[in-house]
Amino acid sequence: DLAVLEAEFWVYAMRKPDFQRRLTAQFRENRDALATLLADWAQEQGRSDTIPFEGLSTVLLALFQGLVRLRRTDPALVPDDLYADAIRWLFAGVTAEYGRES
Repeated sequence: DLAVLEAEFWVYAMRKPDFQRRLTAQFRENRDALATLLADWAQEQGRSDTIPFEGLSTVLLALFQGLVRLRRTDPALVPDDLYADAIRWLFAGVTAEYGRES
């Protein structure tokens, strides 16, 4: 199970600074790739380019990881569509805050 393995990696990284740096680099690479995708999408949709895409990407990845862990603990707590709902809620807030380009 990938979620369990990722948890093991995280615990190991907290004890081993060299491994933590590697894990951090991998996380940042994933975050940066997602931020680029979101920025490209926003530009195509005529959305504001002032959206903090790195922060938004960090939240999306953390939300996903957290919901995966919660679901492994209690599947009834995290229904199948909760992540998609949470993304809609998050993007509704981003849209309200940053709107469209002028």
